[in-house]
Parts: sequence; C-alpha cells; structure tokens
Amino acid sequence: MGKSEARALAEDVIESAVVSHGGKISPGFDNLFFYRCVGERYELAEDGRFSMSYYGRTEVSPESQAAAMRQIRRALARRGFHVERDVPPEVAREISLQAEGPHRFSVSVESDENEGVVRFSLQTPCLLPPGVKQEEF
Repeated sequence: MGKSEARALAEDVIESAVVSHGGKISPGFDNLFFYRCVGERYELAEDGRFSMSYYGRTEVSPESQAAAMRQIRRALARRGFHVERDVPPEVAREISLQAEGPHRFSVSVESDENEGVVRFSLQTPCLLPPGVKQEEF
C-alpha cells in the first residue's frame, strides 16, 4: 500500500467514526506523520517501507461523550475493526477504546471531559509501496 492510499484510508476511517455521532474533525487538529520502518535489529531499509500515524479530534460535550463513544465503537465495527480494549464510563472518568482492523491498522479513541473533546489516533504497521521489491537483510 502506498502513502496516498494509506492516508486516504486513515482519513476515511477516522472521518466515518467522527461522523457517526454527528461530529466533524476539529480544524487544525488533524495531523499526519510518516516514519521509516526500523527492523528488529535496528536496520533501515531503502525500499520505501513506511509506517504512518494520523491524529485528529472532535468536539463533544462531556454529557454526550458516552453516547458518542458508543456510536464510534459501532462505526469502527462496521468498518471491520475489532475492539480489543474498551473502558466504559462506569469504570473510568475518561472513556477509551483500542481497536485493530483491516490491514492491521490500529485505532485508539479517548474522551477528555475537561476539554470537551474526543481524540483519535490511527497507526499503521510497516507498509511496502506497491511494485517495490522488499529489501532483504
């Protein structure tokens, strides 16, 4: 998967989760970062491998955060994500979930009552652009 495809997929996943509760990504709070992949023996390949992190947030009033998180959870499940960790409002003041999905993308969602926001982050595994021969070590 190339960088533009990974970016489009990440933005689509996060946008669909945000829209599920009637929200929108807060302008100026969406960030995208690409990183070179580091091997288990700290080697750096020159074949274009990369991993990506995408961050965003949406404004949600404290009294609406529990309902928003339930809708976000369902939206991620519809996209093929499996929730691996879910901290409901009955357990902690800050609601959070961690989900793994297609292409081994990982999504974290956390509420912040004090700021009135829900934060999202999406991380990819190491991805190799299409048509590129993987470098061997």
